[in-house]
Amino acid sequence: MNLKNKALLLSTTLLMSGSQLALAQDNSDRLTKLYHKAVIDASVAEKDEISDQLTAITPDNNKLVWNKEKNKILVVTWKSQYAYENYIKPYNKTSDKEAFVTWVTAVPEVKEFCTNFTEKKKKANQNKLNTRLKKLLGLNSTWEYDVFVELWVSPDDLFRPCTDPGINDTTCNLNFGESTPTVKNIADYKRFYQNLYYSSFRAADNIVPWTGLGYTYDWARNNTDVGMSEFIIVPSGEYEINKVTTTAEYCKA
Repeated sequence: MNLKNKALLLSTTLLMSGSQLALAQDNSDRLTKLYHKAVIDASVAEKDEISDQLTAITPDNNKLVWNKEKNKILVVTWKSQYAYENYIKPYNKTSDKEAFVTWVTAVPEVKEFCTNFTEKKKKANQNKLNTRLKKLLGLNSTWEYDVFVELWVSPDDLFRPCTDPGINDTTCNLNFGESTPTVKNIADYKRFYQNLYYSSFRAADNIVPWTGLGYTYDWARNNTDVGMSEFIIVPSGEYEINKVTTTAEYCKA
């Protein structure tokens, strides 16, 4: 190959690489704009955003996965490998600090969603799957997640992150009532709730579109913002690890 042809090949390769980088940057910018729009929308909860289809943690809910003794249910959390290895695997209970609670969803809701996604989107790569899950769960597209961790927990150690934290109904109230609810191992639930709001919308590097209405904010471009019903394990809440699965394996159709 002569020098002229080599130069032409190099310029073509650089042009293609530049185009790919530009497309990747455009996609990143688009995701950032969508995410910030979701954060702004979620920052003020409104009456018409209340869902009456939240998952109820009750013995008669046959969609839940219970243990043999019927005293624990299976929940799942999505974590980076590092977070799992350092903050979940070595222990059998969550942190006693209110600022480091563990957020979960009831099994099998996320699994059903993502297996349906991979079945319909057979050409979707790992990045597209991860991005769709981050949108569903109201997470920043730049954050890293590697594994789904299933945990057995007592319903007594779960609450819903809204003004009425009970888990046995299908909706959340917009505002607190006359009395402040009590939650196990949380000193002042109203203050805890307010701190969740401030950390969600005012922490410079960690803002999230937290709804405060019991569901994750799905920031994909679809007909609804309602994602998954979300719960929190109380501080010092006991758990037993059921299994740990990579994202790809967990969502395999």
